[in-house]
Parts: sequence; C-alpha cells; structure tokens
Amino acid sequence: MSHTTAERQNGPDGDRNAPGEHDAMPRCRPHPRGTVLLVALLAVMIAGLPPAGAQIPPQGQPQPQQPASLLAQIYQNALFWENNDRPELALQEAERALGIWPANPDLLAMAARLSSQLGHDAAAETYRRQLREVAPGDTALAAAAERPLGPAERATLEEARKLAAAGRSQDALRLYRRLWQGKVPENLATEYYLVLGSSSPEGFATANTELARAAERQPLNIYLRLAYARLQTFQEGTRPAGMRQLRELNHQPLTAQAARDAWREALLWQGANAETEQQLTAYLQDYPDDTKIVQRRDEVHQTLQPNRGPMARIRGYEAHAQGKLAEAEREFRTALAEDPEDAETMVFLGMMLRRQNRQAEATKLIERAFALAPDRRDEFRATLGETAAAAARAQYAQVNRLADQGKYDQAERLLRQLMQKDRNAGNYLTLGNIQLRAGRLAEAEENLRRAVQMAPGNADAVLGLADALARQGRGQEADALYAQAQELFTRSGNRTGLQALRRSRAERLRVQATKLDDADARIALLRSGLALDPGHAWLRLDLARDLLKQGQRAEAKQVMAGALAGDRADPDALQAAIAFAQDTDDLALANQLIARLPARNRTRSMQDLQERQAIQEQVRQAADATEPEAARARLLALAAAADPNGVRGSTIGRTLLRMGDKAGMRAAIRAALASTTAPTSQQRIAYAGVLLEGGMTQDARTLLRGIDRASLPVALRGGADQLMNGIAVQQADRLNEQGRPAEAFDVLAPRLAGNAADPGLNLALGRLYQKNGKPEEARSITDTLLQRSPDSIEVRLAALDLAIQQHDFSRAGRLLAETRDLFPGDPRTYVASARLARAQGRTGAAIDDLERARELRERQLR
Repeated sequence: MSHTTAERQNGPDGDRNAPGEHDAMPRCRPHPRGTVLLVALLAVMIAGLPPAGAQIPPQGQPQPQQPASLLAQIYQNALFWENNDRPELALQEAERALGIWPANPDLLAMAARLSSQLGHDAAAETYRRQLREVAPGDTALAAAAERPLGPAERATLEEARKLAAAGRSQDALRLYRRLWQGKVPENLATEYYLVLGSSSPEGFATANTELARAAERQPLNIYLRLAYARLQTFQEGTRPAGMRQLRELNHQPLTAQAARDAWREALLWQGANAETEQQLTAYLQDYPDDTKIVQRRDEVHQTLQPNRGPMARIRGYEAHAQGKLAEAEREFRTALAEDPEDAETMVFLGMMLRRQNRQAEATKLIERAFALAPDRRDEFRATLGETAAAAARAQYAQVNRLADQGKYDQAERLLRQLMQKDRNAGNYLTLGNIQLRAGRLAEAEENLRRAVQMAPGNADAVLGLADALARQGRGQEADALYAQAQELFTRSGNRTGLQALRRSRAERLRVQATKLDDADARIALLRSGLALDPGHAWLRLDLARDLLKQGQRAEAKQVMAGALAGDRADPDALQAAIAFAQDTDDLALANQLIARLPARNRTRSMQDLQERQAIQEQVRQAADATEPEAARARLLALAAAADPNGVRGSTIGRTLLRMGDKAGMRAAIRAALASTTAPTSQQRIAYAGVLLEGGMTQDARTLLRGIDRASLPVALRGGADQLMNGIAVQQADRLNEQGRPAEAFDVLAPRLAGNAADPGLNLALGRLYQKNGKPEEARSITDTLLQRSPDSIEVRLAALDLAIQQHDFSRAGRLLAETRDLFPGDPRTYVASARLARAQGRTGAAIDDLERARELRERQLR
C-alpha cells in the first residue's frame, strides 16, 4: 500500500523522518463478517504506522538501558520503517541493532534483504555470508535471499492489496500466488496471511499456524504479534484469545492505536453473550468515553436479559439430575418468568409437579406446552413418560439447539456437564463437531479422534475427523477417511450420512476452486461440487459469481435461482441469494429476500440496503410525474430533507441525471447540503460521486476539499480515493483534448504516485501517450494492465480501442475474439466490434453489431 510524501515525512516528534498516525479502522467479512474488518487490518498492517505519540528513538548514542531491551526497541524501529516502505531508514536501524547483537539471524536476514532492495549488492552478500556462518540451518536464510520486487511485480502487489481491501479475498490471493509462485516473502507474510485467514476456514487454519510459527520464531517482532492477534479475532473459537492479546498490545506505544482499533472492531462484531459484555466492560475501563462501545455494551446487556431464561433452565436440568427437586423447580419457574411461552420448561416443570401429586397444576402446564409447540408433542410425551432418560434426551436436544444458534460456548458448557456422567463416543463426536463449527480445529481433531478410537465403526465420527483434517490442509489423510466414511454409510444404508459426506466433498472442491487462476477450471470444479450437493448455497454463489465474470449472466441467475427452489429457503440460501442480488444491482429482489430472512440473521448492511430501497421508492414516486418540471419540483423538495448518510441526495441527483437534467442534479445536491449545518464526510463523498458522474469535476473536487483522509473509515477512504482518481482522469482527459498534455500529465502524476496500479489512471495515461505521439508507451501500459487484469472488460475494451486507433486490426481482431469469448452477453463487446468494423470500412457489419448491442442492452434492462 503506497503512502504519500507527507505521510512518510511527518510524525509525532516533529522529525521529518518520523512516522505519523495510524489510519482508523472500520468494518468487514467474507465469512460471517463480510469484508470491512479485513480492509482495516490490511490498511494498518501494510502501512505499519505507529500511534500518535509513539516515539521512534533518535539515532546516536543509546540511552542507559538493558541491552536486550534496547535491542528489542531498535529492532522494532527497523521493522516499522520496513513496513512503511522506508528501507534506507530500516537498514540504519538494523545495522544499529547489529552493533549490539552482531550474530542475530533475524537482524542479519533483514539487513541482507534491505541492502538488496537498496541495490547494495556487495553489502547484501556480506550479510548473507555472515548469516550462513552463524546460523547455517536457520530459516532466516530464506528471508535473506529474497530479491526486491520489480516495477511490474510491485504493481501486481498493489492490485492484490486493492482487491483484498475491496473484500475480494480469493481474487487477491490468486494475484499473490501468481506473484510469489507459492513462496511467501517474509517481509510481506503478515499481509498475505491476513488475507488468507479471512478467505475460508481452511485458509484461517493455515494462516493461524503460519503466523503462530512466525511469531514464535521472531519474538521481538511486535508487528507479527499484532497480526497474529488480529487474525485470531476472525474466528469465534480464537477471538477471545486474540482480544486479550490486542488489549496487551494496546499498552505498547508502537502498536497502541492499531491494537485498539482492531480490539474495538472485534468487539463491535462479537456476538451478544455474557463474555462479550465482560470484554466490552474491560475496553471501557481503558476508554470510558467511547460512546459507540458504551452503546454496544448496553445493547448486549439488554439482549442478554432474555437469555437468563435458558440459563435458568440449564441450571434446573442440573439440579433435577442431582435430585435437588426444590432447587430445580425454583430455576424452572425463573425460566418461565423470563419467557412465559417456554414450552420445554413447562413440560419439565409439569413432570416434576406430577411426581409431587400436584396434578391440576401439572396438567395445565403440559397442555399449554402442547398448544405452544404442537410439532414437539412426541418429544414432550417421551419426556413425561421416561423421566431421567427423557430428561437427558431433552438436555442433548438443548445442546443441539444452542449450537444451531451459534452459541457454541453455552452448548459446550452444557455438554461437558452431561459428559461428567458419561464419556461415550457420541459425546466426544458432538463435542468435536461443536468445536469444528466454532473454528477450533485442533481441539475438534483431538475429540473426534477419541470418538473414532472408541467407536471405529461410527461413520459420523470418521466423517467429522476427515472434515477437521481437510480444513487444516491435510488432504491426503482426509481423503482416506472420506473413503472409509463412504463405505460405512453405504454398508448401513445411511442416506443422511451419505448426504453429509457429499456436502463435505463439495466443500473441498469449493476450496480447491478458490486456489485456481484459470476461470474455466474454477467453474468446472464448482459445477462438480454443485452436482454432489445441490443444496450448498455458498458454492452456488461462487459459481454464479464466476459465471457473471465470464459474461454468462443468464446462467448465473439460473444457478442462484436453484438456491431458492421450494417453498422454504433456509437462511444460508437467502443470504447467498441476497449477496448475488447485490452483485447484480437488483436491489428490489435483495430487499424482498431480506424480508424473508429471520430478523436474527439480518446484518447492518442488510438494514442499510432496506433503507436505500425505501429511499429509492420515495424518489421513484416523486419522479413519476407527467411533466418534467413537476417531477423536478418534487425531487428538489425531497432533496431538502435530512440526509445524514448521503443516500437520499445522491439517489435524487442520479435520477435527475438520468432525466437529462444536470442543472437539476446540481440544485438537488445543493439542497441536500443545505439540509445540514455540517455535512458529514460520508455525505460529501456520496454527493461528489454524483457530481463527477455529471462531469462537474471542479464541483466534485471542491466538495472533497478539506476531508481528512486519515480519519475516514477504510471503506469511505477507498471511495474518496476512487473519486479523486476519477476527478484526475476527467481533468486529464479534458486537458489532453485541449492540446495541453504537460498539464494533463501534471494532474495524473500525483495520483499515480500513490495509486500505481489503478486501471483508470493508467488508461488515462495511455490515452495521453497515444494522442501525443507515443504509441509504444500507450501500448506498453495496456499490455501491462491486460497481464495484470485479464478478466477486466474495461481494460480489454481500452486495449482494443487503442489497437484500432493504431490501425493494428490484426491485434484488435484477436482482442475482440478473446473478449467475446469471455463476455459473450455484454453489449459493450458488440459496440467495440462495430467500431472495428467501421474502421475497416465494413459499414454493414458495424450496423449489425450495433443492433445486436441494442438487443443485449434491452435484455439487460429487462
């Protein structure tokens, strides 16, 4: 991630070489969390900036200090400068540390690597020779041999980082792997493993293992500890440990701000349970004025109040099992006081009252329970008829319900209480599966192995162990167990087990697909997985997204429609379908699906989407007038309403743009801005985007002026950067058309310095070169972009247009054929084909292509 000159030169102690503050961190998660947390992690880890007030010690004579402590401080300074793209300063610190500890392998490896980056080849070889002498078998030798990235590789790295920041983890990983060909450089390992850890459960397991090893190998590297702690917050099972480490790092000057941000974000996305309430309270002990955390603590506390009922019921089960009937009755009545419609507790209390000959009271409770849960009558009758055995069955049912609700800690606590009396294979299987679902793979493996050892013929235990191994990347061991499970399930005729096995194998194919660069190979694997398990909603989503990238929109929609087949779609299917509807900008469908989703499964982003849809409906109704002037008046009146997040104003502005009313759009933005005394950064960014779409470059620039980029959440920061890039592109293109190439270049250069891989900026630079007699430079740019982003239709069309302008019709024809193969249903390919035909004098073919483009566009709109 690139940094501006100002970011590199200014810092808390006034020294030009001292670092500045960390960027603030916002929100994400590809698995339950979406993508924003990953964005935040990358922003801080790649930047590596210390918090406000952190001191980088000046060079010169060391202060009186213990050698080990001084070494740690200097070593961390070197790591800071290396992470901040200042290898010359990092090398100075590394050499300073070597003066204290000349035989330290990590320092020698760092000095060798940094010397190589700076072109000091002789010094680099000297450090490598010293390292081989002092530690011939040390893993640091590999780090010392790392060569610096070339310009093309650096651009690919920047593109991978942007994909990761946009939440496209799998696309980012493909670029990382292509760049490194399977060998991760040590100085970039943290950012790679953070992306990998967010991509899938298997990715998390690998990243967790590798970062743990790296942190153990480099105990002085505080940034590795920070990355490992952050990674652990990605999974429920490891999140508490990660947050404990972040709290400790929050008190270390170099990592204080980054650790606090990561700790805070993990807390905001932690589920509502008693442990979360304790962790929020611990955070507020350090930061009592954080209003958002106070609000979240209060929300969690309020949410937990109804949970006192289930916990009282569990305590009632325990008391009943121990023969403490009076205590059990008291707990059951507490549970009913919290939830008067708790049918399960009614049955247990009724059973106890029967045993005390309180028949009338018991009958009333039992009949009420039957009325509340008619689908559980058989279960309740068994409970009433078999006392202790039935009570145990009900408790196991409660374990399963807690696990299904994602309350893994509560489920495990209740199960371990049951296991105090009976440690059988089934209990170990259930325990292992709960831990597997919580992402605690090593613990899951241990308990599933016990289950298999105790019951070698238990196919479910064999399958569970295979899943635990597969998710840790131990494919060969897992395959042998999958085959064993299939034989056991087939022999017993267990269709449910065979279906579970098919799902596991489908999931493995899905994970394998994420590691492939070849789109056709990915699609083939995903199709095979879907054939094994047609009900796998997330696999359907992956396949539909890949088809969408290939321009096969109709088939992609058909694939996702299969997720909603039948009268009742489960929450996973609905969430996958909602994600796809958002991918295809079908907000109406997305909102219909959100309405079908249980309230507990709705995320904040879904609520935002519902709000946007409601606003769009308001705007549509306001625009639905016979006379354009009447529609305009309604829209401008609506624009004057309060709009704290900028959604209403930007929606109205775009509606007026579609109506061809640029002046009206500008008036709507002014009305929206006037509705608040201090427009938020989010508002200004949203409105600037509309102004830019309308070609009002200067207005957009004025609106963005003064926004403190460093204080923005990562998602907004990315939006602001894209807007500034877009402004630069429009301004440069205008200057280029006016015959002012030097000024156009001056506009692009600062943006390119910080966004070297941005396609829009590079394509604008290519247009500048092409128009000003430098066709080879223009072609070099498009060739690089094509190599970096072969699946981008925008890049392909730009390369095709350039080939037409250069009268290289052979190249244009090849590019057109490839683009049509990749995006057969995109009307833009036929518009480009028409341009090529017209340039070749084939007027009739050009007309046919334009007609085909019109048909495809109409089909898209329908």
